[in-house]
Amino acid sequence: MTSTRAKKATLKDVAKTAGVSIATVDRVMNNRAKVRPETKRLILDTYQKLLSTSAMELKGQPSTSVRALRFDFVLESSKPFVDSIIASVRHNAPLFKDFDISLHTHEVPVPFVLEEFTRRLDMASKGSDGIVLVCREDPAITACVNALSKRGVPVVCLTTDIADAVRLGYVGINHVSAGKTAGSLLGQFIGSQSGELILLLTGSFRCQYERELGFRSIIREAYPNLSVREVYASQETNDDCFANLTHAFKTTANKPLGIYNTGGGTRGVANAITSMGWDHKVLFVGHELNDTSLELMTTNRMTAVIGQDTKSEVAIAINALLHHHKITSTPPSFTPTAPLVFLKENIGPLISDSFPMFYGKP
Repeated sequence: MTSTRAKKATLKDVAKTAGVSIATVDRVMNNRAKVRPETKRLILDTYQKLLSTSAMELKGQPSTSVRALRFDFVLESSKPFVDSIIASVRHNAPLFKDFDISLHTHEVPVPFVLEEFTRRLDMASKGSDGIVLVCREDPAITACVNALSKRGVPVVCLTTDIADAVRLGYVGINHVSAGKTAGSLLGQFIGSQSGELILLLTGSFRCQYERELGFRSIIREAYPNLSVREVYASQETNDDCFANLTHAFKTTANKPLGIYNTGGGTRGVANAITSMGWDHKVLFVGHELNDTSLELMTTNRMTAVIGQDTKSEVAIAINALLHHHKITSTPPSFTPTAPLVFLKENIGPLISDSFPMFYGKP
């Protein structure tokens, strides 16, 4: 019986088709060095198309080794970030159309309820051939993930990891580096002036623990003129971030020099700054480029955004599951990638394509 495994797309194949060097393809496929987001996306898209072409050429050949697979994305985070992941899944779906897989997304409602989350995760795993997971850390969630792995359901952690979980790997940026980048941006923008920074923490996500670690370490080591004051918001919502920040503002006599928000609730942070009459006077660095952060940057209410290429990350996660099921032969690379830094001055035409509603496109 003839197998219908798609042949491996070599580095040379991808480089020739994409019109780039083999060295650049190698850097992208193995996360060896930083590559421009548009080039990285071109290479990954080219790789998927080559695999799809191989799969199409093999269609119609008899086989008992390949069956339809179902991959499920279980997403628990702030609403804007979940929307960006869902959009990235939809972007990638056509690239995998010639493999017998279906992609499904499951959005966990806010506010977070642990019992509801573990129930939804268990339900999503029924009949699933792989779970891609975005969620906070909790011993009950780790136990649930380990139970899935024991049942033979592979799990990939996307954008934030889970400690002590049995999973194929983590796909996302280096969050310690992201926190250090945020601290370095604020420290360099502020210069020699002495004062206070506010560190806003929301939720129990490992990515936020790591961002806090990086942020505190760079401020302590490189900017002794700055102190850090922590503010906690239990939910990643605009209302919660606004309420907790305004309370913190009113309980101190001094205006902070800058704010680093490690999670969601971006508009709530900006509105809290505005409510105090501090627009253009307090630096604000946050995470994830979306319609809200784009608007705030272009109107000078947000200083910088630290982001990640979720489209590429989703593609890598899908490939990891395909490789686990021996559909593709190229092993996944789980090396964390470098965070992306966006300023008003460098968002460019790439962003207008990513956020068509902001630019008035259909």
